[in-house]
Amino acid sequence: MAASRPFRTPKPGRADRSEDVPGTWLELLYVAPGFWGTGVARALLDWAIGQADELGAPFVRLRVVQEQHRARRFYDREGWSADPDVPPSHNAFFPLLCLRRDLS
Repeated sequence: MAASRPFRTPKPGRADRSEDVPGTWLELLYVAPGFWGTGVARALLDWAIGQADELGAPFVRLRVVQEQHRARRFYDREGWSADPDVPPSHNAFFPLLCLRRDLS
């Protein structure tokens, strides 16, 4: 689900500082491998984008693991690009990229 989250006070020692950036974020979109290529991901993404648009969000952000090339190609095809306001980060497990899609 797309959720607009207000600015939060940074927590000391947390590796992923992108969580401190306010805005509308798409979090935890995952499709099981058995459903890859079936249109499920696009349907879920379209639904989430629609929800954010109804909330009046000018854009949506998401984070993707840098090495998940399949996911990154999917987001590229769907109109997402690197977010100029959020630098790459790390969640203590993986390097992350922040992507953004304008809704207007």
